[in-house]
Amino acid sequence: MSRLKRSSLTDKLVDQLVHDIEGTIWSDCLPGYRTLMQRYSVSQVTCVKAIAQLEKKGYIAQAIPGKPRRITYEASAKREHDGLLILLNSIYTSVDEEATLFQQIKDFWSDVKGPVSTVRIDFSSNSNPLAAIRSMLDRHGSSVILAHVPSHNWIDAFKELNLPYYVYGGEMKHLQNTGCSAYDFRMGLEKMFTQLKKLNHTRVMFASNSGWDRMAKIIVEYHQKVFGDTLTIEESRGLCPVLSENTPEVWQSYLKTELQKQQPTAIIADGLYQLISIYNFCAKYRINIPKDLSVVCADDGETIRWFTPLPTRISSPNAQLAKYFIEWADSNYTKVGAKLVPVTWIEGDTTREYRS
Repeated sequence: MSRLKRSSLTDKLVDQLVHDIEGTIWSDCLPGYRTLMQRYSVSQVTCVKAIAQLEKKGYIAQAIPGKPRRITYEASAKREHDGLLILLNSIYTSVDEEATLFQQIKDFWSDVKGPVSTVRIDFSSNSNPLAAIRSMLDRHGSSVILAHVPSHNWIDAFKELNLPYYVYGGEMKHLQNTGCSAYDFRMGLEKMFTQLKKLNHTRVMFASNSGWDRMAKIIVEYHQKVFGDTLTIEESRGLCPVLSENTPEVWQSYLKTELQKQQPTAIIADGLYQLISIYNFCAKYRINIPKDLSVVCADDGETIRWFTPLPTRISSPNAQLAKYFIEWADSNYTKVGAKLVPVTWIEGDTTREYRS
């Protein structure tokens, strides 16, 4: 497992300290560095950076030599500034996205708006999203929501709360009356399928996860749109299965069973973790990429660029996605509808022309 970046540790400590201050675990003064280091299992450098952010957010007073940091936060002030609650999808939000796109959002919000809290969540596993959101909003003192690829029942819950919310990715038909930006999933599918067809691939495999039925239908729809002249609808469905869970065990079982059954010549990884699973499987069973199997990743990021062979992939401009969110926030949360950004095909070393 890759080690967390220092900035990520600092952000996590800030979120926890804000939670503990608002929960009156620390009510008058913050304890010294040694106590914080022991309680939260972090270094002094991380403590120093986190305390600087707490001062900037208005939770603690400026330092006075020889005295502990006085807590200036009051519960009655919780709503004076707009607190942002970022809900990251535990399945789809990659480490790279958290370190780039969402870090830009955090930096902007902290400087201009107020406190930021981040929670990773599996949107497909919670049967009562409204209660869960209310609990998180109350715990973090947030009044604005930013969610990454939430399922439609969570979007319905956001609407019930009557609070400003913004969404990155997800099902567009549920997002026309709010703020949303994403790369065009359909455009991405068509680009990947079309590029692979140009390399004479027709048996292209792309799995999705349970709880995302609409996405699975779209994948099959575009699979047929590109490959329908050579494949039946049943063959497309077989090459685009819906997995019961997004776990390493399920993915390894899926690859072992379906690669033998479907005999694909190319496979698409939905993100970083699926790409890791495919590389591990191919190494274990001595499947040569791309000689035996072409691989494309539907994601891009710094971590993916460390893979060997370098994956062929599609990329979307994170800077533009962040810009749309900032414009929405600066407009006092005006409902702007869905804004889509284009995707780019980036040629790597994991695809080649298929020769039967």
